[in-house]
Amino acid sequence: MPLIKCFTSKAVLDEDWNEISKVVEKSVGPEPFLQDELKVSHFKDYDLYQYIEEIEEITMRAEKKMGLAEKLKAMREEMKGFELVQGEYKGLMLKIVGFDDINAKLDDQIVATQAMLGSSFMKGRLKAETKTWETKLNFMSELMEEILKVQRTWMYLEPIFGSGDIMQTMPLEGKMFNAVDALWRNTMKGIEDE
Repeated sequence: MPLIKCFTSKAVLDEDWNEISKVVEKSVGPEPFLQDELKVSHFKDYDLYQYIEEIEEITMRAEKKMGLAEKLKAMREEMKGFELVQGEYKGLMLKIVGFDDINAKLDDQIVATQAMLGSSFMKGRLKAETKTWETKLNFMSELMEEILKVQRTWMYLEPIFGSGDIMQTMPLEGKMFNAVDALWRNTMKGIEDE
Protein backbone atom coordinates (compact mmCIF):
# COMPACT_ATOMS: atom_id res chain seq x y z
CA MET A 1 0.00 0.00 0.00
CA PRO A 2 2.75 2.56 0.74
CA LEU A 3 4.15 2.10 -2.78
CA ILE A 4 0.72 2.46 -4.35
CA LYS A 5 0.20 5.68 -2.39
CA CYS A 6 3.59 7.00 -3.52
CA PHE A 7 3.26 6.09 -7.18
CA THR A 8 -0.25 7.45 -7.52
CA SER A 9 0.49 10.79 -5.85
CA LYS A 10 -0.25 13.72 -8.12
CA ALA A 11 2.61 15.59 -6.42
CA VAL A 12 5.28 13.37 -8.01
CA LEU A 13 6.60 15.28 -11.03
CA ASP A 14 9.26 14.54 -13.64
CA GLU A 15 12.12 15.67 -11.40
CA ASP A 16 10.83 13.30 -8.69
CA TRP A 17 10.53 10.41 -11.16
CA ASN A 18 14.15 11.07 -12.13
CA GLU A 19 15.14 10.89 -8.48
CA ILE A 20 13.24 7.61 -8.03
CA SER A 21 14.98 6.25 -11.15
CA LYS A 22 18.37 7.04 -9.62
CA VAL A 23 17.44 5.29 -6.37
CA VAL A 24 16.17 2.10 -8.03
CA GLU A 25 18.86 2.27 -10.74
CA LYS A 26 16.25 1.75 -13.46
CA SER A 27 14.33 4.16 -15.63
CA VAL A 28 11.02 4.64 -13.83
CA GLY A 29 8.34 7.04 -14.99
CA PRO A 30 4.66 7.63 -14.45
CA GLU A 31 3.76 4.91 -16.91
CA PRO A 32 2.43 2.33 -16.06
CA PHE A 33 1.91 3.54 -12.48
CA LEU A 34 -0.53 6.33 -13.26
CA GLN A 35 -2.65 4.33 -15.64
CA ASP A 36 -6.12 3.24 -14.65
CA GLU A 37 -5.04 -0.36 -14.11
CA LEU A 38 -2.24 -0.31 -11.57
CA LYS A 39 -0.99 -3.85 -10.92
CA VAL A 40 1.15 -5.25 -8.15
CA SER A 41 3.20 -6.94 -10.87
CA HIS A 42 4.49 -3.51 -11.90
CA PHE A 43 6.12 -3.13 -8.48
CA LYS A 44 7.53 -6.64 -8.66
CA ASP A 45 8.86 -6.14 -12.21
CA TYR A 46 10.78 -3.07 -11.06
CA ASP A 47 11.78 -4.72 -7.75
CA LEU A 48 10.59 -1.63 -5.90
CA TYR A 49 9.80 -3.21 -2.53
CA GLN A 50 13.39 -2.89 -1.37
CA TYR A 51 13.28 0.90 -1.94
CA ILE A 52 10.06 1.70 -0.03
CA GLU A 53 11.69 4.10 2.46
CA GLU A 54 13.57 6.05 -0.21
CA ILE A 55 10.51 6.29 -2.46
CA GLU A 56 8.33 7.42 0.46
CA GLU A 57 10.89 10.12 1.28
CA ILE A 58 10.92 11.36 -2.33
CA THR A 59 7.10 11.37 -2.41
CA MET A 60 6.90 13.24 0.91
CA ARG A 61 9.26 15.91 -0.45
CA ALA A 62 7.19 16.10 -3.66
CA GLU A 63 4.01 16.61 -1.64
CA LYS A 64 5.67 19.36 0.44
CA LYS A 65 6.82 21.05 -2.78
CA MET A 66 3.30 20.78 -4.16
CA GLY A 67 1.95 22.45 -1.01
CA LEU A 68 4.43 25.30 -1.47
CA ALA A 69 3.50 25.59 -5.16
CA GLU A 70 -0.19 25.80 -4.27
CA LYS A 71 0.56 28.47 -1.66
CA LEU A 72 2.52 30.48 -4.24
CA LYS A 73 -0.36 30.16 -6.71
CA ALA A 74 -2.84 31.35 -4.05
CA MET A 75 -0.61 34.33 -3.26
CA ARG A 76 -0.46 35.29 -6.93
CA GLU A 77 -4.24 34.98 -7.25
CA GLU A 78 -4.71 37.19 -4.19
CA MET A 79 -2.56 39.90 -5.75
CA LYS A 80 -4.48 39.74 -9.05
CA GLY A 81 -7.43 41.27 -7.22
CA PHE A 82 -5.22 43.98 -5.78
CA GLU A 83 -6.34 47.48 -6.74
CA LEU A 84 -5.14 50.94 -5.91
CA VAL A 85 -7.94 52.90 -4.28
CA GLN A 86 -8.23 56.58 -5.02
CA GLY A 87 -9.95 59.32 -3.06
CA GLU A 88 -10.70 62.91 -3.94
CA TYR A 89 -8.24 65.61 -2.93
CA LYS A 90 -9.61 69.16 -2.50
CA GLY A 91 -12.02 68.59 -5.34
CA LEU A 92 -9.07 68.99 -7.71
CA MET A 93 -8.14 65.44 -8.52
CA LEU A 94 -7.78 62.00 -7.13
CA LYS A 95 -5.02 60.73 -4.87
CA ILE A 96 -4.12 57.21 -3.82
CA VAL A 97 -5.47 56.34 -0.38
CA GLY A 98 -5.00 53.39 1.94
CA PHE A 99 -1.22 53.19 1.74
CA ASP A 100 -1.16 51.40 5.11
CA ASP A 101 -3.40 48.64 3.75
CA ILE A 102 -1.36 48.40 0.56
CA ASN A 103 1.94 48.18 2.45
CA ALA A 104 0.52 45.67 4.93
CA LYS A 105 -0.62 43.37 2.11
CA LEU A 106 2.73 43.66 0.32
CA ASP A 107 4.67 43.09 3.56
CA ASP A 108 2.59 40.00 4.36
CA GLN A 109 3.26 38.61 0.91
CA ILE A 110 6.99 39.36 1.11
CA VAL A 111 7.33 37.72 4.54
CA ALA A 112 5.37 34.65 3.40
CA THR A 113 7.50 34.37 0.25
CA GLN A 114 10.73 34.64 2.23
CA ALA A 115 9.48 31.96 4.65
CA MET A 116 8.71 29.71 1.68
CA LEU A 117 12.19 30.29 0.26
CA GLY A 118 13.63 29.21 3.62
CA SER A 119 12.00 25.79 3.30
CA SER A 120 14.32 22.88 2.61
CA PHE A 121 11.72 21.60 0.12
CA MET A 122 12.06 24.70 -2.06
CA LYS A 123 14.15 23.53 -5.01
CA GLY A 124 14.45 23.68 -8.76
CA ARG A 125 11.82 25.41 -10.87
CA LEU A 126 9.61 26.18 -7.86
CA LYS A 127 12.46 28.00 -6.13
CA ALA A 128 13.16 30.07 -9.26
CA GLU A 129 9.46 30.98 -9.60
CA THR A 130 9.26 31.94 -5.92
CA LYS A 131 12.39 34.11 -6.17
CA THR A 132 10.88 35.85 -9.21
CA TRP A 133 7.69 36.46 -7.22
CA GLU A 134 9.71 37.86 -4.32
CA THR A 135 11.50 40.23 -6.71
CA LYS A 136 8.15 41.44 -8.11
CA LEU A 137 6.76 41.99 -4.62
CA ASN A 138 9.84 43.95 -3.57
CA PHE A 139 9.58 46.04 -6.73
CA MET A 140 5.89 46.75 -6.06
CA SER A 141 6.70 47.72 -2.48
CA GLU A 142 9.45 50.10 -3.57
CA LEU A 143 7.21 51.57 -6.27
CA MET A 144 4.43 52.21 -3.76
CA GLU A 145 6.91 53.95 -1.44
CA GLU A 146 8.04 56.21 -4.27
CA ILE A 147 4.47 57.01 -5.29
CA LEU A 148 3.68 57.91 -1.67
CA LYS A 149 6.73 60.22 -1.50
CA VAL A 150 5.74 61.98 -4.74
CA GLN A 151 2.12 62.28 -3.62
CA ARG A 152 3.12 63.76 -0.25
CA THR A 153 5.48 66.22 -1.89
CA TRP A 154 2.84 67.21 -4.45
CA MET A 155 0.25 67.70 -1.70
CA TYR A 156 2.70 69.94 0.16
CA LEU A 157 3.70 72.01 -2.88
CA GLU A 158 0.32 72.29 -4.63
CA PRO A 159 -1.15 74.89 -2.25
CA ILE A 160 2.10 76.87 -2.29
CA PHE A 161 2.33 77.07 -6.07
CA GLY A 162 -1.42 77.42 -6.38
CA SER A 163 -1.01 80.94 -5.07
CA GLY A 164 -0.56 83.63 -7.71
CA ASP A 165 1.90 85.50 -5.50
CA ILE A 166 4.36 82.61 -5.41
CA MET A 167 4.10 82.14 -9.17
CA GLN A 168 5.09 85.78 -9.70
CA THR A 169 7.87 85.64 -7.12
CA MET A 170 9.30 82.34 -8.34
CA PRO A 171 8.37 82.02 -12.04
CA LEU A 172 11.02 79.40 -12.94
CA GLU A 173 10.12 77.18 -9.98
CA GLY A 174 6.44 77.74 -10.73
CA LYS A 175 6.96 76.59 -14.33
CA MET A 176 8.81 73.50 -13.10
CA PHE A 177 6.03 72.73 -10.63
CA ASN A 178 3.38 73.16 -13.34
CA ALA A 179 5.16 70.55 -15.48
CA VAL A 180 5.30 68.10 -12.56
CA ASP A 181 1.72 68.97 -11.61
CA ALA A 182 0.46 68.15 -15.11
CA LEU A 183 2.38 64.87 -15.14
CA TRP A 184 1.06 63.91 -11.70
CA ARG A 185 -2.55 64.72 -12.59
CA ASN A 186 -2.31 62.71 -15.84
CA THR A 187 -0.77 59.79 -13.93
CA MET A 188 -3.56 59.82 -11.33
CA LYS A 189 -6.19 60.12 -14.07
CA GLY A 190 -4.57 57.14 -15.83
CA ILE A 191 -4.88 55.05 -12.67
CA GLU A 192 -8.52 56.07 -12.33
CA ASP A 193 -9.29 55.08 -15.93
CA GLU A 194 -7.79 51.59 -15.58
